[in-house]
Amino acid sequence: MCGIYGCYVKDKAIGLEYMNKSAKALIHRGPDQSKFVNFYNKELDQYIFLGNNRLSITDIEGGLQPMNTSDNSYTLVFNGEIFNSSDLRNKIIKEKNVKFNTSHSDTEVILKGYENYGNSFFKLLNGMFAVAILDNNNCTINLIVDFPGIKNLVYTNNPDGFFFSSELLALDISLPNQKFIVDSKSLSTFLQLGFIPSPRTPYKN
Repeated sequence: MCGIYGCYVKDKAIGLEYMNKSAKALIHRGPDQSKFVNFYNKELDQYIFLGNNRLSITDIEGGLQPMNTSDNSYTLVFNGEIFNSSDLRNKIIKEKNVKFNTSHSDTEVILKGYENYGNSFFKLLNGMFAVAILDNNNCTINLIVDFPGIKNLVYTNNPDGFFFSSELLALDISLPNQKFIVDSKSLSTFLQLGFIPSPRTPYKN
């Protein structure tokens, strides 16, 4: 089921601590590979980290993450499965004359699709997914989840930076300076509906 996590921080040491702790906290989601990368934005004096704990299902050898485009413009981490990835691969090859480096990695399909179509590509995906894409051209992170919300993605802003993860567990364990305060409105909604609608969680902020 994989697990993705990352952050946007000024203090590299805080970023490294968060990523290392998150990798350990999410090991149950992806025992086959655990890796993260970081990038430095000189203009903003910011560090960006992206990480993935991988459970290898499709293209075990070729779908390693984080995955970069050939020119390193985009870097992606992904949790989920794209059921129509083969059809989308053929579409990208036919319409954009793109060469793929893997034989059937749905991770690369998302990466190439975003590179060539932008955010509109996600409307074509049939599957369950949580994706984080770093745009190295302007140092922004795009976070995208499937429309039914099958795959979780949680995030928080605090004085140390911006942090995201596939599970609240990673944020709770990995952010010692973050105070997790129960959101009474969310709990009330849960008792009424049986779930907590996005963008709320059991905790504030």
